[in-house]
Amino acid sequence: MNKKSIWLAILSIVTCLCLAFGIVGCKNNNKYVATTALQIANKAELQADWFEDGENREVKLTLPPELTADDVYVTSSDPAVVLVEGKTLKAAGVGIAKIVVRANDETDSVNITVKPSLKEISITNRGELRNIVIGEERTLEYSIKPDVVDIDKLNIEITSSNTGVVSVSGKKLKAESLGESTITVKAGNYSDTIDINVINLEAPSFGVEDGAVVDGVTNSEIKLPVAALSCDGIDLHENVQSTCSSGLKFDRESMSVTAENKGEYEIELEVTDPRDGSLTSSVNLIIKVYRKIFADYNGYGNIGYESYEEGKQFTDDEKQVATFDRWDATFASFDMQPSQIYYAEFIIDSESKADWSTFYGMTHSVKGDATRWLTAYMDRGAAVTRDPEEGEEQGYYSGARDFRIKDIDIVNDMDCWQLHQGNNPKTQILYSYGLNRFRGLDKIESFPCKMATARIGDFFYFFVNDDYVCAVTNQYLQGKDTVPGFFQQSSIKTDIKNIVWLNGSEAQTKFNSLTDNGSKMFSEYAPSEWWMNENEASEHITYSSSSELGTNYTFDTDGLTGENKGIVTPYIFFDGDFTFEWEYKFDDASAAGNWDRFMGLEVRHLRDENSSWGSNYSNKYAFLFGSMRQNGSDGNDICAMVKCFSKDKPDDWDWEHPTMSPGGKEWYSNNDSLRYRVTRICAQTADGRPVAKYTFTIERADGTERSVWKYDDYGLDNWKSPCEPVILLWKNKGVKGTYFNVKWSIPQDGVEISNKTALMQKWTVGEADRKVETMLAGRLEGPVTVISSNENVISVNGEEITAVGRGTATITVKIGDYIDTVEITVTPKLDSVTITNKDELTAEWKLSAGESRDVKIAYAPSDIYDANNTDVKITSSNENVIMVNGNTLTAIGSGRTTIIISVGDIKDTVEITVTADKPVLSLEDSSPVYGMVGDEIILPEYTVISVEGDEVQNPEVLITCENANISTGIFTATQSGKYIVTYSYQGADEVSVAVYVYRKVISSIFAEGDEVKVQYIENTDCIDDEKQTITLDTTKNTYAQFNMAADKNFYAEATFVISPQSGNQNFYGLYAADPTVPNRYLAVMTDRGVITEEWHRAVKVIDFDTTKENWTDVESTKFWCRNVFQYGQKITEKAEGRVTIALARVNDIFYMLIDGQAVMGFTAQDYNGKNMVVGVFQKNAVSGTQITAMNYVSGDAAQTKFNALTQNGSDLLGEYRYNSWWEETNSASEHISSSADASKGTNFTFTGAVQGENAGVVTPNINFDGDFTFEWEFEFAEGTTGGNWDKYMSVELRTAENSDWGFKFITSAQVNGDNNICISANINVDTNSDLGGAWMYDENYAGHFKFAVSRKLNAESTTITFKAWKLNEDGEYELVHDKSWTGTEVKEFGAANSPAIVVIKTVNCEGEYTNIKWSAAVGNN
Repeated sequence: MNKKSIWLAILSIVTCLCLAFGIVGCKNNNKYVATTALQIANKAELQADWFEDGENREVKLTLPPELTADDVYVTSSDPAVVLVEGKTLKAAGVGIAKIVVRANDETDSVNITVKPSLKEISITNRGELRNIVIGEERTLEYSIKPDVVDIDKLNIEITSSNTGVVSVSGKKLKAESLGESTITVKAGNYSDTIDINVINLEAPSFGVEDGAVVDGVTNSEIKLPVAALSCDGIDLHENVQSTCSSGLKFDRESMSVTAENKGEYEIELEVTDPRDGSLTSSVNLIIKVYRKIFADYNGYGNIGYESYEEGKQFTDDEKQVATFDRWDATFASFDMQPSQIYYAEFIIDSESKADWSTFYGMTHSVKGDATRWLTAYMDRGAAVTRDPEEGEEQGYYSGARDFRIKDIDIVNDMDCWQLHQGNNPKTQILYSYGLNRFRGLDKIESFPCKMATARIGDFFYFFVNDDYVCAVTNQYLQGKDTVPGFFQQSSIKTDIKNIVWLNGSEAQTKFNSLTDNGSKMFSEYAPSEWWMNENEASEHITYSSSSELGTNYTFDTDGLTGENKGIVTPYIFFDGDFTFEWEYKFDDASAAGNWDRFMGLEVRHLRDENSSWGSNYSNKYAFLFGSMRQNGSDGNDICAMVKCFSKDKPDDWDWEHPTMSPGGKEWYSNNDSLRYRVTRICAQTADGRPVAKYTFTIERADGTERSVWKYDDYGLDNWKSPCEPVILLWKNKGVKGTYFNVKWSIPQDGVEISNKTALMQKWTVGEADRKVETMLAGRLEGPVTVISSNENVISVNGEEITAVGRGTATITVKIGDYIDTVEITVTPKLDSVTITNKDELTAEWKLSAGESRDVKIAYAPSDIYDANNTDVKITSSNENVIMVNGNTLTAIGSGRTTIIISVGDIKDTVEITVTADKPVLSLEDSSPVYGMVGDEIILPEYTVISVEGDEVQNPEVLITCENANISTGIFTATQSGKYIVTYSYQGADEVSVAVYVYRKVISSIFAEGDEVKVQYIENTDCIDDEKQTITLDTTKNTYAQFNMAADKNFYAEATFVISPQSGNQNFYGLYAADPTVPNRYLAVMTDRGVITEEWHRAVKVIDFDTTKENWTDVESTKFWCRNVFQYGQKITEKAEGRVTIALARVNDIFYMLIDGQAVMGFTAQDYNGKNMVVGVFQKNAVSGTQITAMNYVSGDAAQTKFNALTQNGSDLLGEYRYNSWWEETNSASEHISSSADASKGTNFTFTGAVQGENAGVVTPNINFDGDFTFEWEFEFAEGTTGGNWDKYMSVELRTAENSDWGFKFITSAQVNGDNNICISANINVDTNSDLGGAWMYDENYAGHFKFAVSRKLNAESTTITFKAWKLNEDGEYELVHDKSWTGTEVKEFGAANSPAIVVIKTVNCEGEYTNIKWSAAVGNN
């Protein structure tokens, strides 16, 4: 074959092969097949059963001509189910995955399910298989994982390692013989085994030791740590029998016990194997049951409640500690018996710091209902409010121990978790702000803190650290049994410990102890800072523990006249219906007013008209209810009144008179104890509008009289509801008194006869009809029916009842199903009273027999009336013959008399004669007779009765008395004293009368206005000059002259007994007057104002001239000194309500003393050298002021009296205290003392050198108004050393108005060699103030000097002279200084002739002042 033919042949073969390969592809491995579209070729294979972790699978494709295998991508929708690696698929997990193949725009897909594979097989009833009784069968039970594997498709094998001991048949295992065998269950690569013991049948067991202790809590399932099993592990609990202590309950099904009460219990359990009744077992357990603290729970946010550390739950109550560690709101009720009387407390503690957003408190809820919680809580922030930082608004930023109460309704209130504010009536928050700051409960620390609550009836009370905070009523919980509980909203871990709860009488006793039966609940109303600063009540609240007063307090001042100054509250928030009542008695000493002093109860809403809840609550109260304390002239001085603020009268704040039923009262006596009551009933009108019905009642405590106000449609339009909570506040405006038997309650429906006491009083047939008064309580409305049980005794006409016949009837009032009754007895009329022993009474009756006789009386009808129930009046027409004492008649004189017995208009009489053995001389009035020395005193008239009892006409009676003159029944005496006047008549006994003759202390009176008379208090003390007492029946300006001769020297004193109501406008004192000048009165006086007030108790000297206008103006004062009990001589009050004032004049110097203590002296140049009289003075005297202990002397006796009172004048010298500045600056009183040595005259010694110029200032406190001389002797104390013008004694002249000094006379101890004493005089003028000094040497500063300052008033100028003498070795004084100044005015002092006062300064040295003298003239030294 040629080459061409060979190549053609090869080409033909290749062509054929290429065509063949074009049909089947370039490769032929059964994965890729030529087609017109991309397809998964083995879908059925891929979707066949495939188990997790099974063998891998490959994706087979059919390809179009244009594609190759490398062009195709394979993906899985869930690689966790099917994992793709190239074209290989792996069963990665259980599930369904979509496998997608893709090349260019062509795709195909298939859903593949991967099923779970067996992972585990295990035996599930091992407890039943471990021990099998010989001859018995068991079924082996097993489970596989995952349980979705089809167990029926598994090849499961069960085998026994020793079929001679345990044989296997399917799942059945049979115990063939004693021994052990291992049973294996196997499926695929997984298996499980169990070792089985084949045993003989034995007794069952509980698996716990006898006497084991089990702990648990009350009312909770306590699981017993037992398993009642047969010897081969069969559960035998259904065969268990128990024997329990009383109170312990056993539940066989759960193998647990429960107990309602704490304590230690025992239980015996016994179990029997039913296969052999002789095989039994028993165990004794001790069950210790402790208190279960909490019952119901709820909360907001993360749910999770209390936990207990080891030993803090199963322990004694006082050691139990529950821990809360969650930040959201938590409610937990205590597991106690629900009731309406209980008490609970706990202490909350934490190691963490709390803030204002951390709340803790107490709850009340219905047990079993965890959706409604009455919650009282307090923030745990700072005890006081801090000031805002820069940029902050004013507010309570760090908390202030605010106490809140909220009714939290978790189901129906979307705002229930809002714990700070809330204007929705359902979410209202009742506040008591700032328990520390405003309420004064200082004991509240952040932690630990004790909180407590009590429920007494339908009132819920809250306490912090045993201090009462507030109380509230709640309409939702009213009448329901509840339990207390715990509340917190906190971000910190807290411990609740010392948890205590009490029920019934124990709770009531605890509440009474904390509140002293409620009395400690009353405190000052202080809900905010404004109120805290305004209200001053807390200092004036006291209470008594007396059970007779019930819940009570006394407000002890009437001095708080501001309306908001004396407000007291029990801090009870009333929600819905309520009744509040109390009794009140004004203090007898409480001031009366003119419609401006009252006791009243405010009913105040807890939010204002703008619907805002806040610390001040409403700025307008709804009602003010109480009574005014008035100046009543007829004894009725208490006026019952109400103020109302309502929608009908929004601006009407006037007191309203009561709308009283007939017989009601408006005015009461202050002697009445009155009961006050306010009741609110909440209702709705027909159109659904809420209204409040208020009733106010004031009545006498015995219920006999009352005042009533009714407001049946009360409310303000812009208040959400007139029945929203209110708080009650007492206002004590200018009054004091006692509140007692205070009570509060929720009114219940009922009817009451309110005047039972009056209806049950004695009632006689024919007496006036009576009215049955009723009061409806609660929501009752409508007329009341009155029924009599016996119309023959008492008939009824509406509310009026009539006594028609003798007997007893029950009066019933009825409205609906409610009734009240009162039993009333009607008695017949009294027909007669008769004296039954007239013959006995009229028999001969001799006065000398001294006998008494009894009146015997009969009553008709006698079965009704007798001496025990009928008051008979027995009288004698002549009590000088027979005196009556009860039913007994006693003869006391001869004569005739008629004895009368009477009951109203019913009478009987008998005439009786008493005869005497001798005539009887008697006086018309034998009581003492009083009169004044020299006055004609009329003696009492006399009567002579013969033995027959007839009056002797014109009897000759002799009247005698020693040292007195008697003429025709007129008595006169020249000396004061007690005199006995004797009356004599022949044959009769003498009689006498005492005559008290007192001195004529007042000789004349001059007064402004009407004529004034002196009234002498006549009693047995009046003859004692010290006790003689007068009154002047005027309040005008009055001068009453003592009955003494005029003299230049005198001493007079009087004691004024003054009402406590005196004030600083009521003046009392003495005066002196020149009898030749009738219109001039030089008066000294003091007022009786408050002893601690600077401008009260002042002393004034006024030279009255009654010929001038306004002569009674006490402001035209000549001299004066402010409160002499604080300033001046700073005297001491000897007795409250009385003051002794004295006026002395010695050598033209006047002195005033109070209570025997020198106050001041003064001169009055117009009266120099003139004889004067003295008397008492008063201005604006309080009515009833008495003047007693009036004494007066003149001449030498006056000088002696004055010297004795003032220690020869030395007591006049005292610390200069013009005002409070001097009081604080001057301390001279601590450094002065005087000597009784007569050679030293008036004197004082100054010890203890003081440095301040004004710290050692002494004065005799004498005001000189004209010429005067003041002289003294002085000697520096031993040891005095020299100084540099800083050690000196000086005398200054100041004006009486405390000017700076005008004139000064100084003696200075200097360090100056040979001249160490300087005496100089200074005048306070702009120039030439120094008049020049005298220098001399005084060894050791021991010289004795004498000084004099005098003033002479010239016609147009004034001369001041300063002289000084030094005592020489011969004992004579040598003049060493003599300077004078003449002028008209000086600096500070003013006119040189102004009244002046002398002050003595001792600066930086000590010394003795002796022979101090003063006079109202210029001396001749």
